[in-house]
Amino acid sequence: MTRLVIRENKMKIRLHQDEAEAFMAKAAAKAEKYNKLAPDGKSPYGFNHAHSHLVGMAAEHASWILFNEIEALTGTHLNIDPAYQDDSREGECDLYVAGMRIEVKGIKYGSWIRFGPCISARQLPKIKKKADIVLWALYNERVQEFTFEGYNFVNEIETLETILTGAEGRPKIENYPVMSIIKPLQELKLAS
Repeated sequence: MTRLVIRENKMKIRLHQDEAEAFMAKAAAKAEKYNKLAPDGKSPYGFNHAHSHLVGMAAEHASWILFNEIEALTGTHLNIDPAYQDDSREGECDLYVAGMRIEVKGIKYGSWIRFGPCISARQLPKIKKKADIVLWALYNERVQEFTFEGYNFVNEIETLETILTGAEGRPKIENYPVMSIIKPLQELKLAS
């Protein structure tokens, strides 16, 4: 039985409770690692919180499930390589799919509404070296479900003007707001 659901023309993957919970210890360890490597908010990812890492790690896993479901349903071999599953490959993109290098960005619904999908100006140079595409996964924590809002090409990001975004009372982060360049996931050409 497929885990891929399409509602309102968006692809969705719901994680099992144990899948989502399995990332909590890894997310806490990643936050601790970045606290040591980049203290005082110098992380290229903005604020370094275990919960933010949890959303990112769960989004990577949901994306892997998504592409495996697409591969199974279409019968098209996508040559899926989940680099995110191997800690020794940390400098690579999250997933390789049909020859494309994909960076997955998981974002919570509240952040999507308040700030929109953004790429940090500090993070963009690293993304440019390792990925061709950014895949946007909107996280609904209440039901452990990711909605795949779409994707954009990395080379389009720096054509945008940066803006400062952030929560009230916190330092603002220079970001590229990518909402205007996000394309529906159904338009992504998947042929290996």
